[in-house]
Amino acid sequence: MLVTNVSLWGAAIVACFVLVGSIVLGFFDRKMLRRVLAVFGVTVAQMAVIAVVVWLVYETNAWWAYLVFYLLV
Repeated sequence: MLVTNVSLWGAAIVACFVLVGSIVLGFFDRKMLRRVLAVFGVTVAQMAVIAVVVWLVYETNAWWAYLVFYLLV
């Protein structure tokens, strides 16, 4: 998916909902909020590692990289 296909208004609304939900959770259960933020941080780190690996494989322009892509699609 290209970044141009993502609605920035929709992403902003989702970000606002996540922020409000985090604030409400922080008022009621700080321990759970810490767990949620830890899981969110690990998820973002995993996505960053996967993005770097995919970008490096894409830059190789190897035939097997295209084969893996077509098999996954």
